[in-house]
Amino acid sequence: MDSAEVNSATWPEFTDEARMAAVRLRVGEYGYFEVVHARASGETILRINKQMNAAQRGQELRKVERDLRMSIDPSITIYLEPMLDKNRVRFRGVKIKE
Repeated sequence: MDSAEVNSATWPEFTDEARMAAVRLRVGEYGYFEVVHARASGETILRINKQMNAAQRGQELRKVERDLRMSIDPSITIYLEPMLDKNRVRFRGVKIKE
């Protein structure tokens, strides 16, 4: 699907798969992110594919969000998928109930 076919008027009417395809098309150009969800409300959740520092991550997220807003729909808001804390030092002596 060409992202030019998607605009503010049609974005909520598309299926989840069509919205994901439109966002993937634009996000794929950056190579840092993978699309997890693209909801009709404009909420778009991305997963980081490559290691990057916080400054670089912020810059890339702003670029992607600006691109998606300009090319697809101005209501799109980017969120990152939550990451697990892998720091073992913080977990010393802590038992997590399941």
